[in-house]
Amino acid sequence: MARITKAYKAALQKWLEDYTKIDSKKLAHIQHHLVINEAKTEFVLIAMGWLKKRYVHHIVFHLQTTDENIWIHQNNTDVDVETELSHVGIPVEAFKVSYLEKVDSALKTTLAA
Repeated sequence: MARITKAYKAALQKWLEDYTKIDSKKLAHIQHHLVINEAKTEFVLIAMGWLKKRYVHHIVFHLQTTDENIWIHQNNTDVDVETELSHVGIPVEAFKVSYLEKVDSALKTTLAA
């Protein structure tokens, strides 16, 4: 198991900061806000603003670090977070996808029966 270090947290923060700077003409009125707790264990990227006549406010990414894993609680994009962050030195094995953990567990139980 990987040990989540300050360097991994810094890389995660920089990657999310860079993501907020992606410029899209389609989303000109949408702003991204990165929220990080003081301990740097919770990382939430929020999109908010106007898309045509509709107000948008939703979580783009929610990642949480523990001593041994980076949990992906929310990913409302087509970005492969594990692969992207592996390019900056965080091992793919460090990631857990929380919304798939129960599905994987139930599938293994079903297959074993």
